[in-house]
Amino acid sequence: MNPAQTPELRRAIGLIQATAMVVGIMIGASIFVQPSEITGRVPSVSGIFAVWLISGLLTFVGALVCAEFASIFARSGGVYVYLREAYSPAVGFLWGWAMFWSIHSGIIAAVSVIFARYAAYFLPMGETSVKVLAIAAIAMISAINYLGVKPGSTFQTLFTIGKVIAILFIVLLGFGLGSRLPEHYVADNSANHTVSGTSFLLALVAGLFAFGGWHMVTYSSEETINPRKTIPVALMLGTIIVTICYIAVNAVYMYVLPLRIVASSTHIADQRSDRFAALATLPLNDPAASVAELDRAFNRLGFRGAMLFSNVNGVALSDRRFWPLYQKADSLNAVFFIHPSWPVGVEAMTEYWLMPLIGFTFDTTLAAAKLVFSGVTEQFPRIKWVLAHLGGAIPYLAERLDRGYFAFKECREHISKPPSEYLKQFYFDTVNFDPAALRLAIDFAGADRLVAGSDYPHQIGSLEKMIGSIKGLDIAEKEKSRIFADNAAALLGL
Repeated sequence: MNPAQTPELRRAIGLIQATAMVVGIMIGASIFVQPSEITGRVPSVSGIFAVWLISGLLTFVGALVCAEFASIFARSGGVYVYLREAYSPAVGFLWGWAMFWSIHSGIIAAVSVIFARYAAYFLPMGETSVKVLAIAAIAMISAINYLGVKPGSTFQTLFTIGKVIAILFIVLLGFGLGSRLPEHYVADNSANHTVSGTSFLLALVAGLFAFGGWHMVTYSSEETINPRKTIPVALMLGTIIVTICYIAVNAVYMYVLPLRIVASSTHIADQRSDRFAALATLPLNDPAASVAELDRAFNRLGFRGAMLFSNVNGVALSDRRFWPLYQKADSLNAVFFIHPSWPVGVEAMTEYWLMPLIGFTFDTTLAAAKLVFSGVTEQFPRIKWVLAHLGGAIPYLAERLDRGYFAFKECREHISKPPSEYLKQFYFDTVNFDPAALRLAIDFAGADRLVAGSDYPHQIGSLEKMIGSIKGLDIAEKEKSRIFADNAAALLGL
């Protein structure tokens, strides 16, 4: 090697990798945290959009300034080099010292802890495990970068693509499913919409925090292919992409959530997670395996119950082979939601869509009647049964079943009370939008036994009709609230 020859770093970062670095460093946990800070300061839809847009424009201006420096000083070190050349080596040293010992190291530690805490939402972890995972994340990414510029930039690019795809998924899903909501961009009427200059500036600080880190691509100038052109273009493209992502994701937040919810949330994308509960699917062809799966669903996955078909390949749910499953469910206070799939006698329902239109409701009726007459509901009283499609014909036929109980000895063989006494303990979803039918179900079981159901996205399902039919009932608003939410929340332990 010629002593006069200056050693050079390997140039492996192209425009795609450099842009991915700008985007990936900016997009992080802040997009789930900062919206509440901004909405709290500026409680109006137009004001929130203004904050995010101005934050993006200011970042873009900063990127243009940094791009100019990058085209002049195409050397590794980024801001350190710019400060050293523009002011003095002492100023550059102080920046580098602060970055190494507090600012960058602190950011890395904070981001890793946020990552680990979010992971704890999905994995059972204690406080020590969260810390270990955070340290492991830092060690893993450090190891990847230690292997070289190419593996590090490749990992960064793939990770950034994953982030952008996730945001795109949130936006498309939010606008798609949220389109069925009755209201969008709901303002907080209780808030004072007069925004002071101080409040707007503080909101702007929160917005700029979410854009932080864009300049870090300049640190790798000597590892970048044609840095005088690549880094300026990457800075401008990256800030534009991030600004679009941030505005889009905040637009969908406000599209599906009232501003007061956005303002009070510290993890906005997870805001409604406590409104959901999962029901398991069981391998009912194997009753023993179903018992094991129900136990796993409850004790390992945190599910609240299971969905059952109204028959299992023609075998009634009341069949004795399923009783060990009911014994386990009874011990867990499980929810069992009966929804038909392939009704008994389906061969007679091949025309005019009669299978879902009539067969489903008849099979649900048959399943519920057999569960009662066979003694399942009496033997396992802690199981919470939910019937789809307003229970089929159960509210209409309950009186007839009671007459059978008094008239026929076989109907009294396994139960000690008339069938209606057990059936009134069932829950019924409201997938029958006829107000008279809903009224009949309320008169039969009470408003506290109805849970809102829409059948959406089935062809004959409708969120609008579900909402309208319940709102149109001539009952107290408190009872409507129970049907819309409170009954299901109590049923599922939410």
